[in-house]
Amino acid sequence: MEFISESPEHHFLVIAEKVKASKGADKGDWLAARINFASDIDHKKVLMKPLMIKPVLEELQEKSEALFSNFKQDMEAQDDLIVYHFLDGDIVLLRETKTDDEKRAFTNLYNDMQAAAGKDICEFFDMTKSDYAFHKLVDDKFIETEKIRAYLSLADVNKLRSIPLRRDRREDPVVLMVEDDAFTAEYAENILSKEYTTVIARSGEEALIAYIEHAPDIVFMDIHLPGLNGHQTLNTMLRIDPRAHVVMLSVDAVKDNIVNANKIGAAGFLKKPFSSDRLVHAVRKSPYVTTVVAPADPVPDDVVSTSVH
Repeated sequence: MEFISESPEHHFLVIAEKVKASKGADKGDWLAARINFASDIDHKKVLMKPLMIKPVLEELQEKSEALFSNFKQDMEAQDDLIVYHFLDGDIVLLRETKTDDEKRAFTNLYNDMQAAAGKDICEFFDMTKSDYAFHKLVDDKFIETEKIRAYLSLADVNKLRSIPLRRDRREDPVVLMVEDDAFTAEYAENILSKEYTTVIARSGEEALIAYIEHAPDIVFMDIHLPGLNGHQTLNTMLRIDPRAHVVMLSVDAVKDNIVNANKIGAAGFLKKPFSSDRLVHAVRKSPYVTTVVAPADPVPDDVVSTSVH
């Protein structure tokens, strides 16, 4: 048995590619099982009260460690078994079975663990029938792990309190661009990095971690993000720092999106695709960014606005 608890999502991804590459080859059959302790997490409550995440995680870890301890001997009896223990308490079992006895041993182990943990939080994957659900699980564990890391950052009270102080004491402006589209993110970074320190985040969870870490002077955030969407991330960002200056981005200027962003507290809205002039103009409108040289071609106020016409 191999037990993986350090960066398990990355090891899981590597093995998943191995599983994918072996499909159709004359090798063993891959089986997997998930004990989803993380299903007990109430994400809405955690976002409202981030300090509750630590005791919640401690409780989930205790449950998963107790289950692992109870079945450790049975797991160790299966030499090729890989056991993943994730940050949110989830346990995933994975094994390449080459004989009927090995398949039977894995299935029996899963059934016993399911009886102990409860059917509602257990899931079985047989990649000989379909591997879609399994590969979706791999993707989900990356998103879920990033979400937990964001929650833990939100629970760091001392770091949260220092955000405005770190921003005010810094001389060079920092821009946080939250964009999951690689082309748009690179385009914006190429423009902004000429004048400002630029940080890129690809999801709402990454954005919260980056915001707490870098205390940016302005945030550009796409509304449509994987994991936490733009509105959820904006709401959480303003809860931890009511002075946050956030401009929302979207390829569609849907009235409801603009109104909702405005209600939550966005400082502006910028429609994609945007020109370099409009992007830099929006940065210079932030109260935390001081500019000696004014833009050569000022952009009208309604370009970066949350008003609806």
